Amino acid sequence: MVRGFVSLVVTAALFQASIIPASASQQDQKRVREVEKVRQKIIERGVGPRASVEVQLRNGTRLVGVIYETNEEEFTLIEVPNHRPARIAYSEVKKVRYNLKAALNRKIYLTAFSVMAGFIVFGKLVR
Repeated sequence: MVRGFVSLVVTAALFQASIIPASASQQDQKRVREVEKVRQKIIERGVGPRASVEVQLRNGTRLVGVIYETNEEEFTLIEVPNHRPARIAYSEVKKVRYNLKAALNRKIYLTAFSVMAGFIVFGKLVR
């Protein structure tokens, strides 16, 4: 009876130990597939002025810009509002979007609104 119980506990422990590493390797494989999908989207988009994208990073940051150059591990994005280059590893990217018309229009309208508000405030102060 005791021998059967010990045998059952050892078998259960070995079974559980074999499942956990498999699950971790499945997560690693899933992560590799996600990174490869992001890499393909970026490379597919190309480089230059027509290669505009919005990139959402894993830390929640969103960057909008133009792809300047790509390589096997990272790409360079020139941000639209301030023209700063940002080197981004494919593994840091959570999501890539191509349709930027709405995002760019929002930034343009926000910039235009800020400039107009500045002129109005400056005009009131000068008088």
